[in-house]
Amino acid sequence: MKKKPWLLIIGIVILTIGVIIYNFQKRNNVEYFVDNGILSREEAAKLVEETLNSIINIYENKEKVFNIDKSVIKDKYIKVTNYNEIVKDIFTENGIVELENMTFEKNKFVLKEENNIYLFDSIPRDNKLLDCSVTLDNFDIKKNEINCDVTLTTYGLKNDIMTYYVIEKNIKLVKKDDNWLVETFKYSNN
Repeated sequence: MKKKPWLLIIGIVILTIGVIIYNFQKRNNVEYFVDNGILSREEAAKLVEETLNSIINIYENKEKVFNIDKSVIKDKYIKVTNYNEIVKDIFTENGIVELENMTFEKNKFVLKEENNIYLFDSIPRDNKLLDCSVTLDNFDIKKNEINCDVTLTTYGLKNDIMTYYVIEKNIKLVKKDDNWLVETFKYSNN
């Protein structure tokens, strides 16, 4: 039986076209990564959100962050025993200075007396960010620094009137020894 050469040629052409199409699709589905050490916007946003949660807990959920010495009672302040260990993992030196100079209603947030450290027990309601929805915008992402605008929005009922608050702040994180730390975030609205 004699094979027809045109059927063999058509089969080879179809096979060749199939291989070309397969390789073209495979090549177009490959993602090429260039690691320049700069976070993507999504990675930076996730990092900022996680950091904001840590900051908010320091100011508003101290029990989740610090060891509290309940045997010591000081007017408007609670004593914490692991302050230095915690803040060094979240803030840069400049961030710690900013934290320790933060005031609410003329009360310092961090009060140091001798070898004891106290935190202001309850910040004013108009400075509470715990239940706010957070929007991040205007990212400036560099290899060792992230700046972005933070918009915090909250709703409330005050004297039977619906209130809507929008607070805008800026946060700056810097990278130190593979850790992202808070360089600045002014918590107080004063």
